[in-house]
Amino acid sequence: MNRACLPALLFVLALAPAASGLRVRALTTGDLVREAAVVLRGRVTETRATWNERHDQIVTDASVEVLEVLVGRAPAAVTVRQLGGAIGETEYHVAGVRPLRAQEEVLLFLRTDGTRHYLVGFSQGSLFLSRDPAGRVVVRRETAALELVATPRAPRPLTPPDSESYDRLAGEVRRIATELGR
Repeated sequence: MNRACLPALLFVLALAPAASGLRVRALTTGDLVREAAVVLRGRVTETRATWNERHDQIVTDASVEVLEVLVGRAPAAVTVRQLGGAIGETEYHVAGVRPLRAQEEVLLFLRTDGTRHYLVGFSQGSLFLSRDPAGRVVVRRETAALELVATPRAPRPLTPPDSESYDRLAGEVRRIATELGR
């Protein structure tokens, strides 16, 4: 996709009715790995909402401390930009965008423009990590605001259960990356 068209596409998609959610192509783990420049585990250290360069949309930049890189290369910290946020009394909500929040531990599938990073597949590109009662790190996906459209590669939406092991998923991501020669 032409990068110059991306802001216009995101604006059109943001206008989708919130009640029905945002319709996007369901992505498999393989799709996420294929489309990501980097896949990393990190901790959100802070978020900051600002106006974009044209001053017509609010964007939120999340600073993420990189704890582990599964695919690609990343510095010790990255900035992940998402549409939406709040500045003073002005709030801008975008269907399909689950904001990253300070102190969350995350697994992110990211594109980059060389400066900032952006989630692959809206909320499909972010998984949230926590510990189960046995102390295992588990993942959960928050895609409720997305209407995932089936494709031949993803005939049903991907929604790993809260008890899915991070280690199992990280192993799958690495295996896929190796098969893709990355």
